[in-house]
Amino acid sequence: MKIKKYVCIVLIPILLSLPCSGCKDQQKANKYTLTILTEQEFESQIKIARNYLAEQSTNVDIQIKTLSTNPSTREIEIQKLITQIMAGKGYDIYLLNNLRYGDAQPTDTMPLIANPYKAMESGLFAPLDSYMKQDDYWDKSSYNSAFLETGKYNDKQYILPLTFTGELLLSESDWIQKPEADNLVEWLKYAERSEDTDLKGAFIHHIFMSPNWYQPAINYQKREVQYDKERWKEFFVSNMKFFSLNIEQSANWSQDTSWTSVRDGLKRIEFIPDITGNRVASIQGYGAVGMSCERKEEAYEFLMLFLNHETDLLWQGIGGRGIPTDPDKYQMQFERGFKVSEETLKMTLKAYQGLNCAYFATNVESYLHEAVENAVHEGRWEKTNDWDACDKTGAEIAEKAQKLYETQVKE
Repeated sequence: MKIKKYVCIVLIPILLSLPCSGCKDQQKANKYTLTILTEQEFESQIKIARNYLAEQSTNVDIQIKTLSTNPSTREIEIQKLITQIMAGKGYDIYLLNNLRYGDAQPTDTMPLIANPYKAMESGLFAPLDSYMKQDDYWDKSSYNSAFLETGKYNDKQYILPLTFTGELLLSESDWIQKPEADNLVEWLKYAERSEDTDLKGAFIHHIFMSPNWYQPAINYQKREVQYDKERWKEFFVSNMKFFSLNIEQSANWSQDTSWTSVRDGLKRIEFIPDITGNRVASIQGYGAVGMSCERKEEAYEFLMLFLNHETDLLWQGIGGRGIPTDPDKYQMQFERGFKVSEETLKMTLKAYQGLNCAYFATNVESYLHEAVENAVHEGRWEKTNDWDACDKTGAEIAEKAQKLYETQVKE
């Protein structure tokens, strides 16, 4: 009896400990790491998402690698990262910015991925369609389809655009008369003959936004260049004439086309169309899951924290300098950030819904931006009135852009 009693005393603690030990082993087995490559301007929001996820589960470890904003350090860093990625040692999650120009910051000239379209084609990113089909966000949300199309290759979704920017016509007066057609060419003709100083001021500023004049410039799936150099050149000359003839009196005109200037009292909040009539948005912040990621579904779910409404802590989305692509976060940006009225909110949402074209800027758009800016400063056509020279300059810029696009689509 004593032996049996002893055996029971010994075995009971052992048996009781077995399930506990098994749980610990199971927890260890389920614990995983997600690595993220990102920009400094997104880091604070990513840390909020990481902390939120840590409260929901102790099984995930989020490791963040942030790219430097120092030009020389960043260049070396990017070279090493590209070598590492090409060797199959990429990151699980990419939360990057495609900014290239606009405020002279060093990161604008050195995005990690020079051409997101080619990155999708290369197999760097994993397709997300299977996870999106199971995610009711995409059934319930009025997320603009133009953004999704930008992140597709061969009808598969590889990139989720998170923020964007675009040029807005902001005016406290309504249209006196609508332009004959809703495109950039007709808007300019209307500005030339009307007293609409807000529209005139928008064009004085918009001359520096040449990447937005003609989009989409390339269809990567069909490997076709859609950019029309003749139409682009004609608009360049017309725009330069307008700029030259109005530059002196434009000091009294509002030239602000930024979304950060949206305010109450505006009668017009419209994204400025391009030459073909597309309402154009340039993608800035975006997210993707690396093909080498072993926990793709979990990585996708982390990305979605910057779009869905799982936590109000991330009402600004990924943050940074762009506008959220999610329509609810887009509206909250104006409601909570700028505290605008309900009427103004409705106008901003209508502008969002009117967007029908989005694109990733590439090296060719950077070239166009720089070339037009140099032409404005060096041409001095408001002094010389040498429009033959202006026409020649426009033709040269357009021809070079055409060749660059053709090379880019073939690479």
